[in-house]
Amino acid sequence: MYYCMIYARSMWLCKIDLVVRVFNTILSSIPLRIKDHQFDTPIVDIKFHDRSRNVISSCKKIIRIWNKDSGNNYCYIEQNADISDVCVVPDSGLLFVANASSKMGVYYIPDLGKAPEWASFLDNLTVLLVDCERKRLRT
Repeated sequence: MYYCMIYARSMWLCKIDLVVRVFNTILSSIPLRIKDHQFDTPIVDIKFHDRSRNVISSCKKIIRIWNKDSGNNYCYIEQNADISDVCVVPDSGLLFVANASSKMGVYYIPDLGKAPEWASFLDNLTVLLVDCERKRLRT
């Protein structure tokens, strides 16, 4: 399968079978980055996260978030059910994952961005969790 999208007027992302290839322009035949998910399953989705300049790519088993410039892994999310699609809420760290289970996967990664206005309780919850962790570490 072949898929391309434009990012920042010059960056092209392509998915071909089992790896993600990032190209600088459509005329280039040499990729800048090649990212292998290492699960021997096809790539099902690719998204750019504008705020963090990361790439969010997924195969049926895992979602990888990685830096588009260096190729370094930022984090990954494994699921028990096969992943069909990943939806990134714009300018936030909130991800919705459509999968083969009866429940949709919902993930909030504060380092990627704030919660959307309609889910601001997530930021409040994150602050509480950080405060609890700090108190626990002091004792």
